[in-house]
Formats: sequence, structure tokens, C-alpha cells
Amino acid sequence: MSSVKCKQTLEQLRSEIDDIDSRILELMKKRIMIALEMGDLKKEQGRVVRDTARETQVLERIAALNSQSEPRLTEEDLRALYSHLMTICLNVQK
Repeated sequence: MSSVKCKQTLEQLRSEIDDIDSRILELMKKRIMIALEMGDLKKEQGRVVRDTARETQVLERIAALNSQSEPRLTEEDLRALYSHLMTICLNVQK
């Protein structure tokens, strides 16, 4: 394969990743907007912001989804990713 063809393929793959990153960002923003609404509801209802049972539920559901197809993320990476995402959402609820 020529270097020009490899570079074009690499650029195309990078472009696909850029598109995916844009969609991920939009979905994260949507998740944060919902988290803000949840924070308001929790405050109105006098509830605490952090619900560890719900966090466990989310992690278990995501782990089950991850196990259904290849490639799979490691459990450690998946837990780190979603724990951080939930922390970000919890922070906006405060």
C-alpha cells in the first residue's frame, strides 16, 4: 500500500473519529441538561444529590450492554469512564 493511500485512509479514519467525538460531546451535554433538571427536582423534594444505588444500577446496566458485543471495553475502563461521567453530572446538580 502506498504512503499516499495510507495517509488518506488515516485521514478518513481521523475524520470519522472527529465526527464520533462531536456526537459524544452533544450527548454528554444532553445528559448534563437532564442532570440539571434532576438536581432541581431533588432539591424541590428535599432529596440528596448522590444516589449510590442508582449509580450501581447504571454501572451494571452499562456493563451488561458492553458484554453483548465486540469490541468490549475492560470493566476497569468502563467503570472509570462512567464513574467520571456521573461525577460530572452530580457536580452540576449541586
